[in-house]
Amino acid sequence: MSRIPRKRLGQGVCHVYNRANDRKWIFNSDKDKRKFLELLVRFSEEFTINIYHWVIMSNHFHLAVEVIDQGELSSWMSKVCSRYSLYYHKTHGGKGHLWEDRFKTILIQKSGYLGRLGRYIELNPVRVKITGIEYAWDYYWSSARSFTSDVDDPLVNKAFYFFWQELGENDKIRKKVYRQYLLDERERIMDEDLFRSTKKAIGDKEFLTNLDWQYGRISARKVGRPRSVVE
Repeated sequence: MSRIPRKRLGQGVCHVYNRANDRKWIFNSDKDKRKFLELLVRFSEEFTINIYHWVIMSNHFHLAVEVIDQGELSSWMSKVCSRYSLYYHKTHGGKGHLWEDRFKTILIQKSGYLGRLGRYIELNPVRVKITGIEYAWDYYWSSARSFTSDVDDPLVNKAFYFFWQELGENDKIRKKVYRQYLLDERERIMDEDLFRSTKKAIGDKEFLTNLDWQYGRISARKVGRPRSVVE
């Protein structure tokens, strides 16, 4: 995929997520999840984009994404979701809308918040108590494994991730520190309260003020109908 040059990295990222219509399980098997992941990877190569964290659950997904052009984010997500719909109906039958709505985005301040968003995303399988999943890195379909072990991630390039680089002087230390980061119970609860809110943007006062000044309102996109909260 095309990466955003370091000198062009901005101050914010997007928390992107979507859920299946009627909360139906649309990622029923490893084959389904693998197909969705393949689509994320394939179409990301067409755009200038950085992906920092991700998880694919049974009926929804979460991503922490950075783009220069919001239009590219829309094009990427539209391609991925529409192509997966075709795959799903061909494989499992049925027709009609697969997704609950257009994907949702929330602007997140990078400094001080991106790592926390990643932890919130990767702890989804632990929060919903999936059988056999005690720790975030036990779950195959998320970025947690690449931050805590030697597993290569098809979406995340850690060389472009400042939060990861600041965790230690080498990957061995960073992995150990990141495991502890995922296990911080007090901060985990704070993350849930923060990232499950209905805010259009999340960050400190200066970040939110700058957004309001730039866009005239704190919103990652045009206001639509009230969103549903997704774990």
